[in-house]
Amino acid sequence: MSTFSNEMDALALELLTEFGEAVSFTRTTEGAYDSATGTTGTSSDLVFTGFGSPQDYDTKDIDGLLVEEGDVKLYVNATSTSPARGDAVTLDSKVYRVMRVRRFAINSADVLYELQIRI
Repeated sequence: MSTFSNEMDALALELLTEFGEAVSFTRTTEGAYDSATGTTGTSSDLVFTGFGSPQDYDTKDIDGLLVEEGDVKLYVNATSTSPARGDAVTLDSKVYRVMRVRRFAINSADVLYELQIRI
């Protein structure tokens, strides 16, 4: 990671820490299917945290297909694990599902994510 990317990553984290709020992500991985017994093994959860700033979508962006009424745009600092479609996000004691991830990077190093989340 270059000095510039380190500085941008630090700036994004500083701003989101100061003006945003803590968010928690949970990614559930289903256990492997055992064809001999017909059962699925125990699932496991990967939990990671970050800081984010939720924003409402502009009315003009809500098309009822890709963006629905009630969807939230969430800007999140680069976390230890990149958020992915389907992850659960806890924000303001509500659990949302990640619908879309837009990654902002400098020199291939993630700096910020823009997430579309939905209850």
